[in-house]
Amino acid sequence: AGGGVVIGGVPEAQADPAPGAASPILPATVTWGRCEAFCRATGLRLPTEAEWEYACRAGAPQARYGELDAIAWHVGNGAGQDQAIGTKAANALGLHDMLGNVWEWVGDWYSEYTRASQTDPKGPPNGDRRILRGGYWNAGRPDCRASQRHPVGVSAFANRVGFRVARNP
Repeated sequence: AGGGVVIGGVPEAQADPAPGAASPILPATVTWGRCEAFCRATGLRLPTEAEWEYACRAGAPQARYGELDAIAWHVGNGAGQDQAIGTKAANALGLHDMLGNVWEWVGDWYSEYTRASQTDPKGPPNGDRRILRGGYWNAGRPDCRASQRHPVGVSAFANRVGFRVARNP
């Protein structure tokens, strides 16, 4: 995964503001439709699940790229709300908030994993649920790990779902 793909964050002004947000440094929260429209308008795309996990792990084989409190806002330290982005330690690729703070949309449709070994797998071509990755500010420790996936309908929206973009160079 990650072969030539660039993954980064999204400027908050380009998405729906977080409910009650008074600061531009809080994470953007968006519906699937707004996320998809942003990607179409900018020529960017969402990372696949495999690309997202590769970016999150940043070469580390562990479930997390550091001690949870140092890298993520979660139920134990998130104070029941989203927190300023970039205030926790980055991973080895320099990406902040890959775990915790807000769930992140990825581009794949949900399906069960197969037992067969795969390199850079792609999700099915269609489905009825998308996937959120990374956990959020009210998630427990098991949800804040690189391999955690959460299937949701495309109408899902709350003050806990954001996204990153990917592009091919």
